[in-house]
Formats: sequence, C-alpha cells, structure tokens
Amino acid sequence: MIIDYERSFGFLIQDVARLMRCAFDRRIKEAGLTPAQWFALAYLLRADGLTQQQLADQMDMKRAPLSKMLSRLEKGGWVKRVPDAIDKRANRIFLTEKINSISQHLQSQGEALSAYTMGDIDEDKANKIIEFLIGAKQRLIDEIDNP
Repeated sequence: MIIDYERSFGFLIQDVARLMRCAFDRRIKEAGLTPAQWFALAYLLRADGLTQQQLADQMDMKRAPLSKMLSRLEKGGWVKRVPDAIDKRANRIFLTEKINSISQHLQSQGEALSAYTMGDIDEDKANKIIEFLIGAKQRLIDEIDNP
C-alpha cells in the first residue's frame, strides 16, 4: 500500500506545526526573540518559577541547549535564575518585568495566526478540532509515560 503523504495525519500535523513556527517567527522578529525563546517565555508565563529541568522537560529539550538559551534570555533581561530554596543544585527561572512590555503583543500575534490558520471554519468545528488535539496530546503523553 502506498501512503498518500499529502493526507497523512502525522505528516500534516508536522507540516502545519512547522509552517506555523515559520509564520510566527516572521510576526515576532521585531521583538528580537527566536520562536524557541518565545516558547520558553510562554511556558514561564503559564508557570513562572519552573526549574531548568522542568522547563527542559516541558519544552522537550536537552538541558545544555536550554541552558544556553536561558543565558541569552538572561543577558537580554527577560529572565533571571534563582537558586532553588530546597535543592541548591537546581535553579528556578523567573520572568522579569521586561516581559510585560511585549507579552500581550506576542500573544495577540499567536492568536491572530491561529485564527488565520483555522480559516473560516465555524466556531463549533474549531472547538471540536481543539478538543480533538487536546485528547490526542493526552493520549500521546499517556503512551510515552506508560509504554
């Protein structure tokens, strides 16, 4: 059986995600952030004060490349690293006030890109797609956690 890659769920998800990253990169270029840096900041907006390991796990990154990225973000004044109160070997990452100047704009750009990507489908279908993706994400997390 020959696979029609143009209609393959996995390939389509990968292509859409890649293209959204490229389009988002264009929209945020003026902020001086890479998409990976913005995603790190976005994770911290959801849960400020994560340890470097927790952030690496959530972003599916190795610690060394994340540490380099965090160093650049720290030099840029976006984050600060604070030794964990209990585990002195761990650092917690906190956003600085600088994020307040741009987070709303970048979130708006993300929402606008999502709306553009969804096109003119009605709200009910859009919500069904979102619910499907949430379920798919959870099933895959369960698969990874319980092989």
